[in-house]
Amino acid sequence: LVSLLGIMVSVSGSFRDIFLEGSRSDLTERAEMFAILLMEKTPALDPADVNRICKEMRGTGFTRFTVVLPSGKVIGDTNVDPSTMDNHSDRPEIQAALLGHDSSSIRFSFTVRESMLYAAAPIRRSGTVAGVVRASVPITMLDRGIRAFFVRLALGLLAMTAITLILASFLSVRVGRVFRDIRKGAERFSSGDLSHRIRTRSYAEVDMLAEAMNGMADQLDSRIRAITSQRNELDAVLSSMTEAVIAI
Repeated sequence: LVSLLGIMVSVSGSFRDIFLEGSRSDLTERAEMFAILLMEKTPALDPADVNRICKEMRGTGFTRFTVVLPSGKVIGDTNVDPSTMDNHSDRPEIQAALLGHDSSSIRFSFTVRESMLYAAAPIRRSGTVAGVVRASVPITMLDRGIRAFFVRLALGLLAMTAITLILASFLSVRVGRVFRDIRKGAERFSSGDLSHRIRTRSYAEVDMLAEAMNGMADQLDSRIRAITSQRNELDAVLSSMTEAVIAI
């Protein structure tokens, strides 16, 4: 558990970067598709039509679309009235898109008062850039997605830990019972009960230990019997003698 938590903490920054990169790619694709949609519905980029199409996209998701002319004037926005918005010619993603390149950036939006992820794509007409479509989503939403992922990961980790603890407890009880049997067998051997045999279990290493101790008990029992027999024979010889025996 500690190792996996350490890995989660160490990779959390990298995972956020990967998640943001995937979000940038997805957002760029949305901007490109919206640019194609605008060219199909209003090739002249009529401000009223563009703003109406942007407003129609409001209920389709969390993505905010903004349409900007090469001059930097905003002619359409999903959430805000374009006439109240500043000139966007100084926005880095807008500048890159006007040069014909897809671009993205992360910065604070004074319009919606929160940090946003922006992705811009050029609107092409007859081989020239007629405007820019910018798609954006709040960073807070991305952070919520990242946190939700880590919460699910943490819950899965806790479930795995609980299952592991249950299995470990079950195995420890079984193994503990086996070693208690071996300890009791060793105590009976030490008390002189060499006829006792330790029961073997399904663990190969423990079976080998039990068999070794049982073999030791067999050998001790055989040697003690041999010594006892020799002693009895000596006692019988000595008790039947009439002459004295001197032992040095």
